Amino acid sequence: MSNAAEILHPRPGITPSWVLVPLDEAGTTTEQHDTIGGWRLLGQRSGLPATLMVSPNGWALRTPPFSHEQAWYATNADGSLRALGNDAAAVARAIGARVDPTALVDDLLIGFRPDGRSAFEGVHPCGSAKALEYTPMSVREIEGHSGPELRNVGERIANAFQSDACLELTGGVDSRLLLALGLSAGERPRKAFTIGTDADADVLVARQIADQFGIEHRTVMVELDANQLVEDTRMFSARSGFVCNAAAYGWLPSVFRELASWRTAQLSGVGGEIGEGFYYSGFDRAFARLNSPRFWLKARVVVDGGRWADLFEPGTFAKRLRQIAAERAELHAPQPWRNRTDSFYTNARIHGWAIPVIRASSAWYKPITPFLSAEYHTWARSLTGEQMRNRAAQKELIGRLSPELAALPYAKQLARPAGGKLARKVAKARKLAGRVLPMPTNQPEQWQETASTLMKSVGGADSVVDRIRLLKGVRVDRVSEVLRSDPTTSAHAIGALLSMAMAMEGL
Repeated sequence: MSNAAEILHPRPGITPSWVLVPLDEAGTTTEQHDTIGGWRLLGQRSGLPATLMVSPNGWALRTPPFSHEQAWYATNADGSLRALGNDAAAVARAIGARVDPTALVDDLLIGFRPDGRSAFEGVHPCGSAKALEYTPMSVREIEGHSGPELRNVGERIANAFQSDACLELTGGVDSRLLLALGLSAGERPRKAFTIGTDADADVLVARQIADQFGIEHRTVMVELDANQLVEDTRMFSARSGFVCNAAAYGWLPSVFRELASWRTAQLSGVGGEIGEGFYYSGFDRAFARLNSPRFWLKARVVVDGGRWADLFEPGTFAKRLRQIAAERAELHAPQPWRNRTDSFYTNARIHGWAIPVIRASSAWYKPITPFLSAEYHTWARSLTGEQMRNRAAQKELIGRLSPELAALPYAKQLARPAGGKLARKVAKARKLAGRVLPMPTNQPEQWQETASTLMKSVGGADSVVDRIRLLKGVRVDRVSEVLRSDPTTSAHAIGALLSMAMAMEGL
């Protein structure tokens, strides 16, 4: 095994780095390392998390449900722990792991990796749908407990407002519910911000809310610095364990820098969608009758109808879809179909999408995420389908807690599509068709601009292809074509390929 410096390669925002490995795997080096309970510490003891409990017999790390702490682990085939550290790439290097080709398949197939696994084979984040206890010999699940009602969530939000945390405010439901819960507990935020332009419905509504409650409000426009973007994306991607799509999220640090002198902690409504039945559709009765997780995944989760299947050898997407359908235990549970999809959202999507973004963002500010809590999810899962429709329960709660806030319009009311009911039905039909048919869809402008700028800044497509070609099952000719294609409809795929290339560079 290489020495500690070669294993760790500390990255910006992930210092000091540390990795714990068994003594018999630490190899013979000229360096002296601390030992903890029969394990060798590579790196700096000062970087160890406060939740790591050390005793003469060993150590344990406790992470709560929905944790976005920087801690990654790898296990042996028998479930015993092989390595633990605060940098996914460093853990991968310590155990000699390679980049996992199925991680790229998942990125392009469903747009996220269930459970938020890293880009490296066998390297997973600490913190899942259940609390986890990591000991030197095993990984043990500990059932999370629901705790008190939403009153405690409101008190935590109020405490955050009192500590001068900034509110990420939009014209939608989630941030408004955060504000209503905080107001009901006796506090309001001093400041809030919204990403967008002066013409955006989100910004217009957020300003009305801020004026109504005397909140200092800022509008943040996304202006990318091409010289800084590559390093921003590398750092953000590494912080997420190379989970976050480079094009979809590489632009965020530019926003964080603009806010850096104004806030150090930020409240986000991420995760609130469970209260609306994120995956519900009018076809749920048909899905329940068919009782086919694979068919449901194809219809409701697959990105762009599987448009990117030809980047891999024939049959790769279909095989992976069958594997995911078979592996996701919640989709096979003996309960109503919508309850199963709620569980999939909580146990797969939250950990594969929301938490990696928050984990990466924590390099720039302290994230506060009240809806990624056992209390909120217990409340949300208690709602009926009727209460979830159009977020009726959340809106009713806002109205009960703060009638003045409920009286203000929502962004959707200001941005209704033109053309009447028929045009809206046609748009909805096109959206449904796009889920099951391989067809291009326009990507968000930030994604397009980020993908285009990154491709110009990383040495062009050839340098990315040279890394991606090492992944098993990838069609290099198609990868090259996609990297050179118009990001208007290909930004997601370009970002996924760039993320994997960065992960391979990190080993």
